[in-house]
Amino acid sequence: MTNVVHNVISTNPGIDTPAVCSEFIFDEVPDGLSGAPLALWLMNHHSGIWDQVCTAVDELIEEGMVSFSSDDGSLRATSTE
Repeated sequence: MTNVVHNVISTNPGIDTPAVCSEFIFDEVPDGLSGAPLALWLMNHHSGIWDQVCTAVDELIEEGMVSFSSDDGSLRATSTE
């Protein structure tokens, strides 16, 4: 999962964790949801994949492969491997 999440972040610089997670679900995301409201919806409706994506993002940050902006929650790949 970590490699796939890294690929999503690499191809979408500035994406946030909820948007990364929405790449892995088949449900239609309700119109207008993004950021924290999308995260809440994902936690309630897709908790398994939400947990997997969050764990992968955390691992990527710890390994230095992804940077996280606390200003806006954006993620950026720091490595292409």
